[in-house]
Amino acid sequence: MNSWQKQFTLEHLGAAAACYGIAEHDISKFGGFENLVYAMNDNGRDTILRVTHDSHRTERQLQAELNFVAYLAEHNVNVCKPLPSPGGRLLERIPYEGGTFLLTAFEKAPGGHIHGGQSEWNDSLFQEWGRITGLMHECAVNYSVPAGEPDRITEDELPYQPTDASSAEEQLLYQAFKKREEQILRLPREKDSYGLCHRDLHHGNFYVHNGVILAFDFDDCGYDYFVQDVAMAVYYASTFSQWSKPAASREETTERANRFFAGFMEGYNRIRRIDSYWMKQLPLFIEKRRIDLCAILWEEWGSGTQEQRHWLRWNIDGIADEQPCMDLEPGWF
Repeated sequence: MNSWQKQFTLEHLGAAAACYGIAEHDISKFGGFENLVYAMNDNGRDTILRVTHDSHRTERQLQAELNFVAYLAEHNVNVCKPLPSPGGRLLERIPYEGGTFLLTAFEKAPGGHIHGGQSEWNDSLFQEWGRITGLMHECAVNYSVPAGEPDRITEDELPYQPTDASSAEEQLLYQAFKKREEQILRLPREKDSYGLCHRDLHHGNFYVHNGVILAFDFDDCGYDYFVQDVAMAVYYASTFSQWSKPAASREETTERANRFFAGFMEGYNRIRRIDSYWMKQLPLFIEKRRIDLCAILWEEWGSGTQEQRHWLRWNIDGIADEQPCMDLEPGWF
């Protein structure tokens, strides 16, 4: 939990409810990681309230995100659209002594999460996952930022800046991440392969309703290589198909990855194609995400359950030895 989240009090929650014209008892905690997420009942209509802080995203960054999500919705991509407050604003603000809380409301997607172990976790879902990703990329190729409006972010921040007091593992992860990021920054940026992306479209960030994916949580959206979105999908589907049971062997992730990738690319290719040059870069982006996630989870999982510590140790040892977490079939490249 970010420190600012602890500063969002019941008084602030009441102010948020007032911004959207609902009673305090009609708003309840729903989830969130980088942000606070609440469920709202607006005169019988279920909606979502996202609370962020201006230290996490600026107002201009949020406006750029909302512009892109609205564009996707206008072009028949199944996303949860932003909703205006009764005052007609897509962004509401609650200033306080520690900064400003920024509020945005969204449609609540019907359906629910699907994960490994459920019957719906199958090739049809993987194809749909690829299809919606392809649709987003096809829209991104033709997207132009509205005149006078801001752009989104273009580069990842490093997970942390190590100090002399940082552990050997933290130093290793920092250097490994920096190495991959430098390799990626040398890649060409071309219209058909680089643009505004979701950048975090794993199965925690969409619901499935009657076999159709409805995507949400564009908090990480920004300019990136389209293959980044593919890498995120492959990594999470193979490593975290069940969130509580992360895969911790190369054989297991490889088997899951190749099964998933076949279905995903079948759906993606119905919309657009990825050049073989970019397919060859996919392992680089997968490893970057692996390293980044280890850095994010280090503090919590380093002292977590035995399974969590084992997962971290297996990954960190593999990163140190330059061993990939999975082997995609050569035919894809």
